[in-house]
Amino acid sequence: MSAQSVHDNERSYAIELISAINDHLHGKDMHIKRAGGESTINEHGRVKFPDVLLFSDRQRSTILQGWEIKCPDVKIDDEEFVADAHRKADLLGCNSCILWNFQHAELHAKTKGGSFEILESWTISEHITDRASINAFQGEWMTFLHSLVDKIELFIASGKIKQRELGEVITDSIMPKIINENKDAVATALKRRAAVDALVDIDIGSWWRTVAKEYTLDEVDAYRAYAKMLLIGWLNKLLFANLIKIYYQDAREVESITEGCTVEDAARCFALIASRCGFYHLFSSPPYCDSLPDATLSDLVQFNGLLQMCDLEQLDSRYRHRLLEESISSAKRQISGQYPTPEPLAKLMAELGVRNATGHAWDCCCGTGTIGKALWERKMKLTEPVMDDAADRAYRTTWLSDIHDFPLQVATLALSPREHVDSPLLVFQKNAFEIEPGSMVEFIDPSTGEEVGKAVPRFDTIASNLPYVDFNTKEIGRYSQIRDELKREAQAAGIKLHDRNDLYCYFCLYLERLLNDGGVACLLTSNTWLFSQAGDSFFEMLALKYQIEGVFVNGQARWFHKTKVMNALLVLRKKRPGDVTGNVRMGVVHASIGDLGDPAKRSAIVESILSGSDRSALIAQHRYSLEDIRRFHAWGITLYALCFGVSSLSPLTGKLVPISSLFEVFRGVKSGYDGAFYSDDPCFVDPPFCFPLIKNLRGTHSYTLEPNQYVLICDKSKEELAREGYLKTLGHIRRHEAGVTKSAKSNAPYWYSLPTCKSFHFATMMNPGDRLFFAQAGRDTCFANQRLICLRAFSDHADLPLAHALLNSCTGLLMLESSGGPMGDGALDNRKESLAGLSMLDPSLVTAESRQAILDAFEPLKRRAVKPLQEELYEADREAFDKAVLQAFELEDLHNQIRDALSTMVKVRTEGLS
Repeated sequence: MSAQSVHDNERSYAIELISAINDHLHGKDMHIKRAGGESTINEHGRVKFPDVLLFSDRQRSTILQGWEIKCPDVKIDDEEFVADAHRKADLLGCNSCILWNFQHAELHAKTKGGSFEILESWTISEHITDRASINAFQGEWMTFLHSLVDKIELFIASGKIKQRELGEVITDSIMPKIINENKDAVATALKRRAAVDALVDIDIGSWWRTVAKEYTLDEVDAYRAYAKMLLIGWLNKLLFANLIKIYYQDAREVESITEGCTVEDAARCFALIASRCGFYHLFSSPPYCDSLPDATLSDLVQFNGLLQMCDLEQLDSRYRHRLLEESISSAKRQISGQYPTPEPLAKLMAELGVRNATGHAWDCCCGTGTIGKALWERKMKLTEPVMDDAADRAYRTTWLSDIHDFPLQVATLALSPREHVDSPLLVFQKNAFEIEPGSMVEFIDPSTGEEVGKAVPRFDTIASNLPYVDFNTKEIGRYSQIRDELKREAQAAGIKLHDRNDLYCYFCLYLERLLNDGGVACLLTSNTWLFSQAGDSFFEMLALKYQIEGVFVNGQARWFHKTKVMNALLVLRKKRPGDVTGNVRMGVVHASIGDLGDPAKRSAIVESILSGSDRSALIAQHRYSLEDIRRFHAWGITLYALCFGVSSLSPLTGKLVPISSLFEVFRGVKSGYDGAFYSDDPCFVDPPFCFPLIKNLRGTHSYTLEPNQYVLICDKSKEELAREGYLKTLGHIRRHEAGVTKSAKSNAPYWYSLPTCKSFHFATMMNPGDRLFFAQAGRDTCFANQRLICLRAFSDHADLPLAHALLNSCTGLLMLESSGGPMGDGALDNRKESLAGLSMLDPSLVTAESRQAILDAFEPLKRRAVKPLQEELYEADREAFDKAVLQAFELEDLHNQIRDALSTMVKVRTEGLS
């Protein structure tokens, strides 16, 4: 007998068992309500379901148990038989399963440790020994089947067999399983297609270049990522079509996707549904969506069979709603690289952005639709008390778009009506840079199935999580044109937009033309522009186009789980004609995603921002005039630091001097070949070429530096070294010649000649953690590695002891912290350029008496270890020192403000965000 006919026999027996179980259950009031599984029995796919399923409801939405059916020629303890049964039970999240081969039956149940064990075993009939005897002794196995169902009922009543909601199984287990089991095969199919059609590789490569950065925590291969996107799209189509059958008769076309159906048949089915029901972006076919191997198509057909078996249209509307929500969450988890906006953050943005709930709102980079849904819900909540058609009106005025088609599938799911509505869903695919007021966009009218055009309006609200794409992208259409237009506009206003502004900066500026006068943009960006040179001119342009109601950074845990993304939240109101620039509010939201999920806490934050009050302790905000901001910028203080209220430094006006007027600021030397140039041995080369080196400050806990390595500095040729007897140095060079790096080869005049190497007076760390300090070189001649930023006094008569003390005061350290911003790992993103642009307390203003007081107060600190800043700032000797410095400048009243600002910034950087 062929393998196919064997399978067909087992399939027919399974269907017979299902029918017999349902006959037995008829008229009885049991926990088991129905049996099913007829439409999911398929041996061709990679993901397989049990042959028989028991349900605890007549709609078959809650699974109790799966059965694995074989004929007697497969032993009841056959390893593959047992493993299949356990694997399928795990897929469904069931804690038990039945193995049945018409001769024997076994009930397997999960232990507390998660493994399966035999709970009960039975002999069905000693007469049934082969396939032929199954029919001959049908009465015997039928009688046992009825008794087995009754036994299982007792196990369920005792609590030993647990039920599982199908919605959870579909979204948490089955959909991810189908995706993960099939993505490699689909990727291979795509690659085979690309091998005979180069355009496929070009298209997928172009798509990947615009999304690769967003997949950093997920896929690293373009083809696997695209395959995953295709699979999620197919699963969402099947699920959504089955869910909307109750509202749209034409959606029943999905029932034609059964065994024997081709990919082309399925694509035509969804095209028909889209043309008659709308939801174009969900049901549309992205390029190469037909690249499905037979086994993958079989899995999708089985999945559709499961959905049909469960009769979703007969489920309670609240259950359908929950299943839809769970499918959205599952899709978002599967594309974690897309950085979907957490729902509480989306709600915060909607509540900040929607001022006119009857006006049009838009998410221009909607991704998976979380913000768009929040906009719709906010508009509906505000209009429900006064409008009978609040939900429908909200649909007619909420717009979502994205440059990529795939996120729109999930966005369509997110915004789809829970009941039938006649308005088209305003979700469309378009690059935001190509949208102008009045642009025509095509939608499907669900009441007629006809295509209708709608003109893009000016919006009262734009809220969006803008894409993190760097400045040199070439994949976004019209980007170069818009960038150049904005640069010319800036130049006309006397502002020079920096070439290194990232894409989201131009989005922020471009969107102003799509807002009504007085309209609000609530935008989420990376926070890096707040402490970059490019960000300063961007901020000036924001102030030119908008009234900046708020620039806020997160100060209590990351808002995007498991990423290094740190954010800035911008609340911008488009200026009306004649509006003058008012004060700018900047601040820190000390709220986690959990806090934002609390409606009362979120409401208090919104009220605080909109009214400029201190209603919530979870937000700290500060007001600045543009003149204030420009003055602080001239001191080297970043916009990021202004969010923390370093306005306490205002009284320093006239008491500061640029560091670069007193010191040359430079990075230590880069060797390019550490093994050849550095050593722990002070005698590794001849003394004339061996110099003390500070490689890093990681293990340094003192304000005075001692070398922790030694460096080779040599400009002599090998012939000169030999002639002059420096054989140790010559031997060292020859031993390392074979491993010379590309970087070292560029050194001149010889590979072993370091680039210009300068000694220094003070150094601080690149990217420090929780310890901030400037250390003084303990020797006249000392060199530094590139991991240090060095200061070398221009004057031989500079007062180095006083300068050292002033740099290490709480004021000096606040200036240092304020020159950068947080990196993903909690370190400070400081650079040589930012330190060179910084100001410090002016030593020339210190009297001789105050100088001595400062040095005396600094001495105890120099005799002990430098502590983490959260401890350091509150030590008694440190407090006395800081006050002595401030007193010398008649600023002692500022001590607590400066200390608290510094402490908060470092705490947020090292604890809150790390």
